[in-house]
Amino acid sequence: MAELLFPIAAVLGTFFLLIPALTLLSRSILRWRRRRLLHWPHFADASSFALLLAPTLLPVFWLTSSALHQSEPGRTRGVCLIEHSQATTCVDSAILLLLLSFGMLLSFGYRAWRDRPRFPLHRVDEPSQQQKLQRVVHNACPDPASPRFRRGLRRLRDYPIVLLDHAPEPLFTFGTLRPRIFIDAAFCRSIDEQVLHAALLHELAHLQGRDTFRHQLARLCLSINPVGHWLEHELAHWRAAREADCDARAVQQGGDPLALAEGIVRAARHQNQPIPAAATLCGWHRASLKLRLALLTQTPGQGCVTRPASPGPLLRLSEEYSPPAVSKSEPRQTPSLSQRLPTLNLERLAALQFGQLPLLLALAVAVIAPHVPGLDLLEHFHFEVERLFSLLG
Repeated sequence: MAELLFPIAAVLGTFFLLIPALTLLSRSILRWRRRRLLHWPHFADASSFALLLAPTLLPVFWLTSSALHQSEPGRTRGVCLIEHSQATTCVDSAILLLLLSFGMLLSFGYRAWRDRPRFPLHRVDEPSQQQKLQRVVHNACPDPASPRFRRGLRRLRDYPIVLLDHAPEPLFTFGTLRPRIFIDAAFCRSIDEQVLHAALLHELAHLQGRDTFRHQLARLCLSINPVGHWLEHELAHWRAAREADCDARAVQQGGDPLALAEGIVRAARHQNQPIPAAATLCGWHRASLKLRLALLTQTPGQGCVTRPASPGPLLRLSEEYSPPAVSKSEPRQTPSLSQRLPTLNLERLAALQFGQLPLLLALAVAVIAPHVPGLDLLEHFHFEVERLFSLLG
C-alpha cells in the first residue's frame, strides 16, 4: 500500500494543481491577446496554438521525464525512504510510469474512437467532374502567368482529391496523419471552375498548415486536462481565426476573393452534417461567416487582410518602446518622471509572434531538468511524501 502513496500524490498534484494553474494563466494570456489584436486572423498564429498546448504538455513531459529518472537502477536509496524489499529500482516511480502510460493510452484510444469517421464515404466516378477537377488543379487559372498560382498548383497536386456522393460537408479536409481533400459531387457541379479553384486553395492552406493534425493534438491535450473546458472557448476562436487566415492565404496564392466568398456561401447552404475533426470550407462556427465574407469583400481584387511581415522579436520589441518626441519649435523642458518612462503599445505587443520555438525549448527544459542534480523537483516531492508517511505511520 505504501508504494501507491507517492504515485497517487504525484498524479493528483500534477493534474489537479499544476495543470489547472497553468491553464488559468494560459487562458488569461489568450484572452488578453485576443482582445488586443488589431486583426482577428492574427489570432491563428503559432503563438496562440502553443499557449493552448503548453498547460498540458509541459507538466506531462516533466512528470514523465522525472519518473524515468527515478526509475533508473540504483536510484532507490537516493530517493526512497521506505524499503522496497531488495529492489534496485524505485517501485514507486515504476508504478507512476505505469499509471501515466495507461492514462495516456486510454486518452488516445478514447479520442481516436470519438473522432472516427461516422459517415459513409461513397466515392463517385463522374468523368465530367473528374475532368473539371483536373483542369482546375493543372491548368485552370484566371492568370496563368502568376508565379504564386503555379507554386500553389504544384503543392495542390501532391494531395489526393476524392469526389463523394452525399458527403456530410461540401468541401473538407480530413485525416490526421495522411489528410485528403473530399468534395461533394453535387457541390462540385453547382460551382464554376473559378469558385472551385479558390475553394481548393483554401483547403490547400489547411493542408500546408497541418490543421487537422494540430486540431486533433489540441483536442487531445484538452481531453487529458481536468480543466480543459477552460480553454475550449479559446480553441474555438483559434479555429475560426484559422479559417480567415486560410482565406487570406488562398487569395495570396492566386484565388479570387469574390469567388472564394461565393464558394463559402454555397458551402454553408449545402452543409448537411458538421464534422468536428475536419477542416471545412465554411468553417465550424457559423457566427464567423459574416466577418470572413466582410474581409474577403472589403477590398475587391486584393482579398482579405493578410499577415504582415514579421521582423525579429527583438526588433519588434524595440519598436514598442519609444521616448516622447520633443518639438523643435518649443523650448526644451525637463521631462517629468512619467514622461521619461517608455510608452508601451499594447496592441502591437499582443501581435508579437514568437511561434512554437519557446514551447519546444520549454519542453526540452522540462525533459532535461530532472536529470540535472538538484533540479529534480519530483525527487524532493517524493522524499517529502514518504517522510510524511513515515511520521504519520
